[in-house]
Amino acid sequence: MDRETTVTYHEEKGLSIGDVEALVFGRGRLNITAESLQKVDRSYDFLREFSKDKVIYGINTGFGPMAQYRVDDAALEQLQYNIIRSHSTGAGRPLELRCVRAGPAGPTRDLFAGPFGRAPRPAPVAPRVFRA
Repeated sequence: MDRETTVTYHEEKGLSIGDVEALVFGRGRLNITAESLQKVDRSYDFLREFSKDKVIYGINTGFGPMAQYRVDDAALEQLQYNIIRSHSTGAGRPLELRCVRAGPAGPTRDLFAGPFGRAPRPAPVAPRVFRA
């Protein structure tokens, strides 16, 4: 097996094809810069404050037919985990490991871009999803 490398996510450059290849084939370990994690925190703090008295689809509401219902503040973190879980399931034959590892490569840039206001706690989990 090739020697493992550290793939550092930088907001300015994202992930190169070589970075994704190293992560997908288990030869790389993802490292997120402190600056990227801070941006996620700032975005989350802004959105939490901004949405206090508003109904914002997918941020503090249900999805689909439940979109018109505001979710209680105490359940917002669980809402985010539930949407991740619901989008992580499938039917049929299990995917090959390399396909499972490739899945998070695209959304990684979105997660650390900041303006989406995702909860900060899932951000440090991102490197582990490539270690499936």
